[in-house]
Amino acid sequence: MFYLLTVLTLLFDGQSTTFRVNRTWNYNFFNSVPTFRGNWHRTGSSEVNGPLSYRVKWSFQARKSIYSSPVIDSRGLIYFGSQDGYLYCLDKKGKLKWKFFAGNDIDSTPTVGNDGSVYFGSDNGWFYSVKSNGSLNWKVNTGGPMRSGSLVLDDGTVVLAQYNGYIQAYKQGTRLWSQYLSGGWSNSSPSWDSKNELIFVANNRGYISAFTKAGALKWSYNLQGYHYNGAVQNATMPIDQEGNIYLAANSGLYCLNSSGKLLWSNNKVKATMPPSITRDRHLVIVDMSGILYRLNLSGKIIWQKKISNYGNYSNILVDKSGNMYFGSRDDYFYGVDATGNKLFSRFLGTDIDSSPAMTSEGCIVFGADNGLLQSICR
Repeated sequence: MFYLLTVLTLLFDGQSTTFRVNRTWNYNFFNSVPTFRGNWHRTGSSEVNGPLSYRVKWSFQARKSIYSSPVIDSRGLIYFGSQDGYLYCLDKKGKLKWKFFAGNDIDSTPTVGNDGSVYFGSDNGWFYSVKSNGSLNWKVNTGGPMRSGSLVLDDGTVVLAQYNGYIQAYKQGTRLWSQYLSGGWSNSSPSWDSKNELIFVANNRGYISAFTKAGALKWSYNLQGYHYNGAVQNATMPIDQEGNIYLAANSGLYCLNSSGKLLWSNNKVKATMPPSITRDRHLVIVDMSGILYRLNLSGKIIWQKKISNYGNYSNILVDKSGNMYFGSRDDYFYGVDATGNKLFSRFLGTDIDSSPAMTSEGCIVFGADNGLLQSICR
């Protein structure tokens, strides 16, 4: 654990106010978890360094598109879904260990629990728990498609958001609670604020909600009342070390604290995917035109660089050194260093909507719309 003493200077009505803040930086904040964006805070950051060039270690071909993002467990096993209806499990060499047929598109990202159970949803409304050997543990009909990742709490409760506008919690296949998210669909992977023990989720209409583990609504905030005139494509919200949350929309980037107070908005940064949080306390995000932004946690743009020709539905993965990796709808997969300079760009001839994941050895794994899953290494 590293302790950091920060001096902040704020401007109020033209006057400067300086004060000292004691902060505790806990590197466990970025601990790797086999779930969407790599941890329960949904930061999109890794604890290891990734490749500096595009060198394919292995490839695996599914029968149909991969919109699901791969996750990697502590044994190096890789899990992902495909629109061919299968959940796949590969070993670290890219060889198939098993596959589970769900009978419908699997666009959601799997989550692996502490006991090795794999949780995922399908487009026909069924949510599954599959054992580590690929056999069915339990399944429930949730009433609506699921295209996001789930949250697994310490007691084994699984929390998920759905396209029918509900957030629900299950344990061993039994529904514990269900809440309606103010009339909009959601593909938000619920975020977990471990300090305040709150679950954060949002929907496409800009409603942000905080729930307790028991499903009680703690607070909700409607962005439509504050410079909000757009929609949210992916409502997953990363949480920083102070408990602040960030929501990206096609009308701007928004930051709220853990009590539901809007801290700032930046209406220049209009994006389809949420920002990622770097280890040096910055936000990185690609907007709808392919511009990569680096901002501080107060919403001020540090730099911006044109990287791709389109926006992305692939989240940015940030490695330990601040290098960034993501796919784009211009059919390229990009590696960019911490200053915004390209490390590499590889044309794949197909959109890349799957978000990359990092192995413990520093290899990047991601899927593409043509059904190809690749691992690239140093």
